[in-house]
Amino acid sequence: MRFRGVLLAAVGVVLIAFGLLFLLGAGGQMRRVAIGFIGLTAGALATGFGIRNYKRAELWSPEQLRADILDLAQRKNGELAMSDIEAELGRRVRVVGPVLEKMALEGLSRKTHQGGSDYFVFEHLQPRLMVRFCRYCDAEFPISEERDDCPNCGGVLETQVARRSISEGEVFSMHQAGGHFG
Repeated sequence: MRFRGVLLAAVGVVLIAFGLLFLLGAGGQMRRVAIGFIGLTAGALATGFGIRNYKRAELWSPEQLRADILDLAQRKNGELAMSDIEAELGRRVRVVGPVLEKMALEGLSRKTHQGGSDYFVFEHLQPRLMVRFCRYCDAEFPISEERDDCPNCGGVLETQVARRSISEGEVFSMHQAGGHFG
């Protein structure tokens, strides 16, 4: 499909060149002027359709599908439901299977199943949060609280970067205490 678009655009450029050649060499002969305008018109149409076909073929390429999926994953905080992919890609979803499989094999994504829906988790695109936690009782505390020791067990608190997957039901323990997501 891409080759066809390039070929059609090339034919269009050649027709435009011949149209210009006929216009320049017309010497006042209306027949040559008419042929020149026909060449220009046909060349412009062929070039336009060629470029349009090339762009359509590019939309269906695995590289473009991959870029669109990664862009969507970034907008959705690193987690995509299959329904999100279907809504974003439209008819192109028919050819997205091999692209998703290749991304999983490369370690870019991981497929999970939660609540009757398939999710694709892109860990490198998930939001990160600095968390203060106790290494003895695993309690988590917001970084905004000025604490050095755990109020539950008295252990030393450590600070680290943490990621959680909402589609897998993982939340920060400080969210569970309040019963809502912060």
